[in-house]
Amino acid sequence: MSSKLTQADLRGDSRPASNQTVYQECPLCRDRGWHFYTNSTTGGWDCKKCSASGYFEGRVEPTKVLAQLDRNLTVRWPVIDAPTTVALTVEALRYLSDRGISEDFATQLGLRSVDHRRVFIPFFNELGELIWWTSRKHHSDDSSPKYLGASGKHPLYIPVRPLPNVPKILIVEGPFDAIAAAQAGYCGVALSGKSLSRHLKAELQELLTPDMLAYIMLDGSNTTLADSFKLIKQVSRPGVWITRCPLGHDPASLGAEGIRSIIEGE
Repeated sequence: MSSKLTQADLRGDSRPASNQTVYQECPLCRDRGWHFYTNSTTGGWDCKKCSASGYFEGRVEPTKVLAQLDRNLTVRWPVIDAPTTVALTVEALRYLSDRGISEDFATQLGLRSVDHRRVFIPFFNELGELIWWTSRKHHSDDSSPKYLGASGKHPLYIPVRPLPNVPKILIVEGPFDAIAAAQAGYCGVALSGKSLSRHLKAELQELLTPDMLAYIMLDGSNTTLADSFKLIKQVSRPGVWITRCPLGHDPASLGAEGIRSIIEGE
């Protein structure tokens, strides 16, 4: 079964699904069970409920299809279950204290211990529901990866929810960088890397209001400036500035005072 659709027919919430985007509602059969899939590379679509499939009418090059889908994309991450965790262990509290994070603030952020050797870092939505998580090892003799987390694509990490009423956002790499930004009095937003997927880009663009100033503050390295310019191009929004950490430092190592001195001195 096939039918004609345009990108303008897409409606409702969406979420990532492997290399595709799944929409809650099918524009044809109106099923709202998350069965309508689109492929941003080919411009194809299909509904697993009514078996309709095809390509968007007036099909254009994949890059233009991707751009159109990006403009329509509204990301709603599904709620997930948390792994088994316990209250922060003495070792975990010591590790966090060395990073300038008090027990009270760690509790406010929902930090816990997992496997007794890692700090559990939850990613919450605006309703306080868990949508992803990662964990950071804190034992020097632990040979496992530095970070281990939930499967699938990850959202932005924003430690303080609901969003703090502050005019400045710091876009950083890692969760502890975002926590340090929050301690400095800003809205910290971690990419968990140096680039934006389509869904992170859509989420970030929803977050950035016209009256906000955003600063990209990546870890200090020889490629920081080039990586920051790539992000500026991806965000495609005025009012986004580049600021740099000293070579060999990141926002987490600078701490709240160090971050403030750099941002307010810009």
